[in-house]
Amino acid sequence: MVTRSLQKPVIDQSVKTSNLSLAGKTAVSPLKGESLTATRTNNFCNISETVYDRLFFYENLQIAWKEVKARANLLSRGESGITVFEYGRNANITQENLLLLEQKLISRSYKPYPYHAFTVLKSNHKKRPILSPDIEDRIVQRILSKHFYSLLAPMINNSASFGCLKSFNKKQKTTPIEKVISKIRLCCNEGFIYLFESDIENFFPTIDRELLLTMLKPYMEDDSLNTIIEHYINYEIGNLSTLSASERELFIEEGIAQGCIFSPLLANFYLHDFDEYFLQQKDCVLIRYMDDLVILCKTSERRNHIEKEVQNLLNLKKLSLKKCKTFKKKIDEESFSFLGLEINMQPSVNTIRVEKKKIENFRTKLKNMFSKNKRKYVFDRKTARRKKEDVPRKELVKHVPKEFKKWLTDQEFKRDDAYYLVRNICQLLAGWYGYYNPYLTKSDIKKIVGYTRGLWVTYFKQLQYSRDIPSYEWFRPEFYKKDRKLKKLQT
Repeated sequence: MVTRSLQKPVIDQSVKTSNLSLAGKTAVSPLKGESLTATRTNNFCNISETVYDRLFFYENLQIAWKEVKARANLLSRGESGITVFEYGRNANITQENLLLLEQKLISRSYKPYPYHAFTVLKSNHKKRPILSPDIEDRIVQRILSKHFYSLLAPMINNSASFGCLKSFNKKQKTTPIEKVISKIRLCCNEGFIYLFESDIENFFPTIDRELLLTMLKPYMEDDSLNTIIEHYINYEIGNLSTLSASERELFIEEGIAQGCIFSPLLANFYLHDFDEYFLQQKDCVLIRYMDDLVILCKTSERRNHIEKEVQNLLNLKKLSLKKCKTFKKKIDEESFSFLGLEINMQPSVNTIRVEKKKIENFRTKLKNMFSKNKRKYVFDRKTARRKKEDVPRKELVKHVPKEFKKWLTDQEFKRDDAYYLVRNICQLLAGWYGYYNPYLTKSDIKKIVGYTRGLWVTYFKQLQYSRDIPSYEWFRPEFYKKDRKLKKLQT
């Protein structure tokens, strides 16, 4: 019998799992159409019937792993240093890693890794703190998220909240931002024209952990998940010492971790009674996208009392409004900005378009991708080089449109940099178009297409690959439809 340490996932290609036996259970490859369900039923179902045991078994881990891998950057990693690609290099490695994870969960020896901290630049040039869980923690969080979503869906899927829940509801055919705009139009037509707009200050880090756990307990069938939930909410950060002093100040180890699979669900649940209060009001309408919110009222008098009312409700949650982002307007007389869109509901205009600063920020991000001094932003392969385990080119361009794949093949690039660049440009365009496309004007699209292709031509001429430059059509929104299943850029 092959024995392995339960401390770290397997990344060695030579591992064979055909005769692996764990906890009296023989591993059977699910790739051959066989199932571990019968084996699990015989060995474990009679031992315990807790929610924990119903959730954490091989088939569930396998499904969660596929979902995590589909959404992740192949080179993203947590505090263990193991990348997504290394964790699932081939079917045998993936199977053994998932069996080891299952055994740790069954034996209750599983403990989450500390989070890996890093920052990303926001559109206002400030840094946003992000916490990245380890690969195995993402798998477990995915299972927990789906479980709690099934329990909490009646509360968080209300007509006031629209943010960050698309990944759990596959039946949605319209994006959350399209639903927001539709509701704003409907409210305006019904006479809700007095607007109050604001933002919850420092939302994720200021969520009260004890209050959140208290709110969750009534929805738990038993206490089997208490320990693992507390581990994720009362998280630790593993690499603070490697960050600069200014970056360390951003990570205060309070609230819930921003950047984790579980966090948007918990954040929406934390404010569900805030949403319910306004759903019961007949003279105002709340529209909330995570920490961004607008409230539309029928009269100016009602709107003038809204700010104090909102703040009193948020005080119960130990939250506060951001004063510098609080505005009051009459939407049939002047435009307002919300979620990166400039919304003008004046009868003579009635237009919705992307804010100019968002387009400029997008152009800056593209420029940074091609910039030599910021090459790491695109070609972060430090881990792969150190272990001499480069990601195959076919994996890099797995979700790239076939036209780009053919172009890359025809060019016969000897350097992998070109493959990384093509993949990340396509992912960035797909994510950006997927969010803003319904509200982009022809002029906006022309600017984006021209600028992207211009940078592209300049870069590849430097590599002396100037022939067969892709056409303008390859950079247009029509080239990045949802059915292409392109992922958003993740750094």
